[in-house]
Amino acid sequence: MLRKKKDGSARYQAILDWATPAAAKKQIKPKIPPPSSTSSKKTDGYSFDLDSDEERDDTMSEEWHQRELHHERIFHYLRKNNWDALTDYVAKKEQPWRALLFKSYVQKCKKIAENGTCLEEDMKKTWSLACERLVADASLGEYGKAVYGLMMGDVNYVLPVCDSWESVVWAYYHTEMHGNTTRSLEECLAVAKEKDMSVAQSDPTLAFSHDIQTLALIGRLDLLCHDPDYLQKYTWNDKQERQLLRRFLALVVIYARTCLALDTERHSAGDALVADYADLFRQASFQPAFVALYASFLRHDKQIEYFAQFLFDFDGDEEETRILVDLGYQHQLDMPNVLRRVFKKTMGPQATEGEDQVARYQQGLSWLLMEDQLLGDVIKTSNKLIRQLLQQDAFDLVDKVLAMLTTLADTDLPSYPGGNEHLGHIRLAQSHRLYTSWEPLLQQEPTPINEQDLDGYKRLSQWKSSLSAKTDQLEQVLLSFLRSPWLPTTDPAAKDYQAIHCLRTKYRPSLFLQLHHILYETRSLASDYDEKCALLINLLANSKYQLYQDLVDTGRLSECLSILCKNK
Repeated sequence: MLRKKKDGSARYQAILDWATPAAAKKQIKPKIPPPSSTSSKKTDGYSFDLDSDEERDDTMSEEWHQRELHHERIFHYLRKNNWDALTDYVAKKEQPWRALLFKSYVQKCKKIAENGTCLEEDMKKTWSLACERLVADASLGEYGKAVYGLMMGDVNYVLPVCDSWESVVWAYYHTEMHGNTTRSLEECLAVAKEKDMSVAQSDPTLAFSHDIQTLALIGRLDLLCHDPDYLQKYTWNDKQERQLLRRFLALVVIYARTCLALDTERHSAGDALVADYADLFRQASFQPAFVALYASFLRHDKQIEYFAQFLFDFDGDEEETRILVDLGYQHQLDMPNVLRRVFKKTMGPQATEGEDQVARYQQGLSWLLMEDQLLGDVIKTSNKLIRQLLQQDAFDLVDKVLAMLTTLADTDLPSYPGGNEHLGHIRLAQSHRLYTSWEPLLQQEPTPINEQDLDGYKRLSQWKSSLSAKTDQLEQVLLSFLRSPWLPTTDPAAKDYQAIHCLRTKYRPSLFLQLHHILYETRSLASDYDEKCALLINLLANSKYQLYQDLVDTGRLSECLSILCKNK
């Protein structure tokens, strides 16, 4: 007779348990006027045998009223699931056959509540037929019809006596468990909403609670995620209440996304509700662990932007900042992209130059250096900045930038995109520093006063030794730079072709001629000058290094060939 219901009877019973009130019943006088009668009549065990029409009408009215109160008490027993009290009551007040009917119904209710079962279809029909004639009695009031409507599983007979949102929901699920109600859940919830019209003005929190429960019952919590301004629908004067509301809305969105597999891309407005609550832990009370937690439930792009702004606004030392970054990793945030975003925020939207640009880069670089995965970004961003500084011949600032990147000293730079370019920048800056000290040294050749000036000859020997060492060092750096794939030529249609071409033609021809200059000026100190000149010619002729093309592009090929002839 009883079977498991595959379409959610256990869920229905859980909702019934939740919707069943613990408060005492509320006495409501019947609204349906009693039927008039002009003759003796016996109806459902109640006898009427009156003398005059007037006395008969008065007696009928009182009898009908008492009968309706009797049914009202039965209804409230059912409403509160107080089945034992109901059984005792009807055993005393009803005829035996009717008491037996209620007892059978109570047993059915208990089995449904305990086992999460519902009636077979044939038993539903049996109960429906058994109560159909009872509920059709024209002398029954609203509560009488509601009692038999519950027993036969037809919510239409129950709704007229429901005086609250909860009672409407209870009536729907109760009749759904016991029969085949003719009204949909959405229709009943619409009726329940009407019961809240007056409540919404006096108790907005209760009306709000009912709205959320309605969305949960129809399985559409995602609708909440459509509306980021949900806070404005109700009046919340109490600050603590507003905070609790913000927390509740955030948790509803999180529940919908994690448990209901809500499509976050389609329901993106929920991000605003989650972020709104997370803001409390950034402003009112600083609790970064909660900020990271709630940020992890945002959409990927919003998560990156939100936590990046949180880090950017944080005014703490390096150790404290490291703790916040670790919190992001603990909550599985996309920290590499978060740190990239903080770097961009630090650099700012407005272009800067010179010292200010380098100072900003130093601040932003600290974020990138927190993650080993971002060494590629460090190389890329430093290359971009150094290119701009080289266009301005700002070698002092280039040295500052390179000094920030000491962590790259033990890195296999060529294995990273842009690594060879970065090595080229290092050698270029080094050659500039060496040449800056080499040229004054060349001009400082000491001259002995006479052949007996031993100190003068000693100073001359020391100078030659220093100049030779510095020349060899500078020569090796320049050769390494000229042979390196620093800013190789690309497709002329490429975006950065013009900038690369300008830098190559600005420095490579000049450094090639500079290399010849230092070799030529120190030829008296080197016995292999001719071999070194031949090396320069081979370097120029080798298409791998593209020096010839660089000289042609700058119009300095003739100058170069003329200078190379000096060695003959």
